[in-house]
Amino acid sequence: MRGGAGQDFLENSFLAGATRLLRLWGQSPTGEHETMNRPTPYLCFPLMVAGLASPRAVTAQTPLPPTWQLESPATSPPARQDHCLEFDSTRGVAVMFGGYDWTPNQYYRDLWEYDGSNWTQRSLGSGPAARREAGMCFDSNRGVMVLFGGLRGGTFTPVTYFGDTWEYDGTSWRQVAVSAATPAARFATLTFDSVRDVAVLFAGGSATGFLTDTWEYDGSGWVQRITLNSPPRRPDYAAAFDSRRGRLVAHPGYVWGQTGPFETFEYDGNDWKRAVYSASPGAYPKPRMTYDSNRGVVVLQASSYISGPDTWEYDGSDWRQRQLVHPVAGLAANGLTFDSRRGAVLAFGGERVSGSWIVGTDQTSTLAIAAQFEALGSPCAVTGPAPQLAAQSGGLPHAGSTFVAEVSPVASTGLTALVVGFAAANGLLDWIGLPGCQQTVRPDAALLLPMQGNRALWMLALPAQPALHGVELFAQALVLDSNGLPTATTNGVRLVVGL
Repeated sequence: MRGGAGQDFLENSFLAGATRLLRLWGQSPTGEHETMNRPTPYLCFPLMVAGLASPRAVTAQTPLPPTWQLESPATSPPARQDHCLEFDSTRGVAVMFGGYDWTPNQYYRDLWEYDGSNWTQRSLGSGPAARREAGMCFDSNRGVMVLFGGLRGGTFTPVTYFGDTWEYDGTSWRQVAVSAATPAARFATLTFDSVRDVAVLFAGGSATGFLTDTWEYDGSGWVQRITLNSPPRRPDYAAAFDSRRGRLVAHPGYVWGQTGPFETFEYDGNDWKRAVYSASPGAYPKPRMTYDSNRGVVVLQASSYISGPDTWEYDGSDWRQRQLVHPVAGLAANGLTFDSRRGAVLAFGGERVSGSWIVGTDQTSTLAIAAQFEALGSPCAVTGPAPQLAAQSGGLPHAGSTFVAEVSPVASTGLTALVVGFAAANGLLDWIGLPGCQQTVRPDAALLLPMQGNRALWMLALPAQPALHGVELFAQALVLDSNGLPTATTNGVRLVVGL
């Protein structure tokens, strides 16, 4: 995840800081000297920072993988599986509706919203009846959730299949009066095609068995699309719309006794085609899928109940299994969506095997690059104490917050400068008067830190931009005496901006 808009933002910020520092110390970045009321020893530091680049032994940069992390909301919905979970990009909240929990044999018709910190139940009065396995997607063109179908009952009770269409605008539910041309009552997957501004309903299951027809809804009515090709009849297709390539990607589920092949298909608005790839997720019961627009990949998450859940990613050319551990073992039939505001795949609920029972869960988890902070090397001093560079109060560099680190102890009569880079380095600082002291950072920029008593503070404001996730920074501070001469260096640090 290195490079791109996130690194560009930080590079511009650091370069602006370096420009101010160089001008403060009497030399512009172009090499033209300015007349300033500064003692001449201060002129040595810009040259010293520029010279630090010479002993580079820079580490190679590789993309950082995301990880599954449990969220800790103060309030959570009751445990459930087979519910709807979609992200409302207009209001910046994930919306969850309905579902079922095996343990109390409970069907739900409640609606909850998650803002990244807490779940809030919405009291809306009328709305869709309690059900599971309905199709729901967010129509980003009109700013409404669209819901179709679902079922209630099964195993020991008669099954009712729903064929109604509803819309939720963030305030209330509205049942849509559609024409006679409407999909058959069923459970199904509903996905929004943001290129053609239509909700696409595909396959599913009804009283007559598994289906393989394709329908589209534009807010005024349903239209069946007759395609030359169609994927085979399978249960529980998972689907997501790849907005980068303008393709709906669908992968089938599995029920006991079925044989393969279990293949991935793509729909471009005209026809279905089998996707071409080498690896494949294969067969999972009730797989879940969403599109991570931050990283440009379709994410599939599913479990065999015996192991997993497994995480797969599809970039349009091949599937790749991520070797990730989810904090809830054996998780299946959960909700899965992409939170574009925070840049994270969001999961809630689901079912898992507990002994000889299948039980529902109420866990909230995210798949994203986690914020990290670690120390590199050791502080070193020629005179005075050896100062530490550490995160204040154990903080981490989260996008959307201000990360604060401090250098201490330092003399209030001196100066503290922070050298920041986008790669590590390995060299010695003997030649600047710090014999035996280690250089740990490539100097891409230098910042003069403000003092607060006997410590210097580094305050790094990180906007809430998912593009920043995975940007890796290295930093190390130099302590100067009143004459501008280095007396000590801190340990280095490595930061990863994350969720």
